[in-house]
Amino acid sequence: MFWQFLFKLFRLEYETPECKNCETLRLLLENERHDKNRLLDKLVVSNVPESNQSREIPLPITPKHLPFSAIRSRLERQSREEAEQIRTTEKHRKLNQLSDMPQSNSVEDLEAFLGLEETENGKVNVV
Repeated sequence: MFWQFLFKLFRLEYETPECKNCETLRLLLENERHDKNRLLDKLVVSNVPESNQSREIPLPITPKHLPFSAIRSRLERQSREEAEQIRTTEKHRKLNQLSDMPQSNSVEDLEAFLGLEETENGKVNVV
């Protein structure tokens, strides 16, 4: 210990004598490091995509949580589209119904076709 201090004080190199166990452990450690580096190189080389392969276009990053205003506008747009579909189907249904209407000029025939019935007190009921 004293000799080590003197060597450090005067900046001299001090070599500790190595035993066989230390030498064996040092060699094993070097072998393990070499194997580990070789495995890492294989992993890195296998993960590198080749230039001949087709590259996929990455999808844009979208937020997972939308603000309430965005959700509300999306729901309003969907309901407007659904209402428009209902309106168009109802218009087509009415047009088809009018084309099936009899071509007579009497009010009674028209009321019968539309399913209207007049009651005794003058009110009209839908049948």
